[in-house]
Amino acid sequence: MAHGLLPDGKLVALLVALVVYTLSLVARPHRLEAWNTVSYQSVSWRKTS
Repeated sequence: MAHGLLPDGKLVALLVALVVYTLSLVARPHRLEAWNTVSYQSVSWRKTS
């Protein structure tokens, strides 16, 4: 394998964290709405089961 093509593990983790952070900032209202929907469905699912 060409190890020169693979960046450092810490660099990969940093890039992934940066992408996730950016996406969470962009999708914050949608994520909140989706979380409310999921939590509501899980609560109603627990009641029926």
